[in-house]
Formats: sequence, structure tokens, C-alpha cells
Amino acid sequence: MKEKIDSEAVIASLINESIENLKKLKFEMGDIIYCFTEVLPNGRAYKINGYGDLTWNIASGKQGLGYAVGLDGDYKNLSYFTEEEMHKHFILGYDLMRIKLRDDKINQLLDLDTYN
Repeated sequence: MKEKIDSEAVIASLINESIENLKKLKFEMGDIIYCFTEVLPNGRAYKINGYGDLTWNIASGKQGLGYAVGLDGDYKNLSYFTEEEMHKHFILGYDLMRIKLRDDKINQLLDLDTYN
């Protein structure tokens, strides 16, 4: 006898796991990142071009460690973000691919569940 898949529980578990994994992310110089808020234009790939103490650079008003973010190869038009802001506004290209794969698996489970 085939067991019915509790798709809501599976989806909730996968989402919670993804959220916990996102909290552990560490950004590094050279990483390709994507903005998912309105802080920079969405849908574009950005690169982390630098890392350091924001107090000593042109990122006025920001304190502590942070990142210089810009389009790949564009070192003149950088935006500066703290670690907290990075987690709030950006996702690593690598993790974006993992999320897409996860979503595909969820959709497969949902498709299986419709036949039960």
C-alpha cells in the first residue's frame, strides 16, 4: 500500500532548513551575488570586490566590517554594505542555484501527491 506524502510538512521542513542554512552564509571577496530587494537593481549579478572596515572608506555613516559590491569589473561605482545588510539584501549565486533545485524537488513531490 502506497503511503500518502504529507506535502505541506515536507515543504515546511525544506523551507525551515533553507532559512537556517541562509543564516550561516559567509560572503567572500569574488563571490557572485544577486540582489533580491530594491537596494540595487534586481536580476543582475554583482560581485563582491572588497571587504574591510567601512569606517575608513567612502561608505560614510557606516561602521564595522562590510563589503564593497558592484558589477563585475566596475570598481568605480561600488556600493557598501555591512554583514547584516548583505544577509538582508543579497543571495550567493551558488545558493540561488540550490534554491532552484530545491524548488524543482518540491514541485516533483507536489506532482506525486496529486495522484494520491
